Amino acid sequence: MCFVVLNFDLIRIQFVSVFITCSIFAGALLVGGLYNVFWGKSIEERDDLNKISAAAAAGRHGGLELPEQQDKAENQAAASQVPDDDAEAKV
Repeated sequence: MCFVVLNFDLIRIQFVSVFITCSIFAGALLVGGLYNVFWGKSIEERDDLNKISAAAAAGRHGGLELPEQQDKAENQAAASQVPDDDAEAKV
C-alpha cells in the first residue's frame, strides 16, 4: 500500500515538473514572438521614414502624404448635400 501511494507521488511530481518546464518554455516563446513583432514594426517605420526623406530630398511628392485641408473640406461639403426633388414645390 505504501508503494502505491509513493508511486502516485512520483507521477504527480513528474507531471508538475513537466508542466512548469513547458510553461516556462511557452512564456519564452510568447516574449520572443512579441519582441519580433515590435522589432519588425520598428524596421518598417524606419523604412517608411527613409522613403519620405528620400522623396523630399529629390523634390518629389512621395511616401506618406497628408491630404490638403481645402480638398478635404470640399469633399465633405459635396458629400453632405442631399438633392431634394421637391425643392420648388416647398418654396
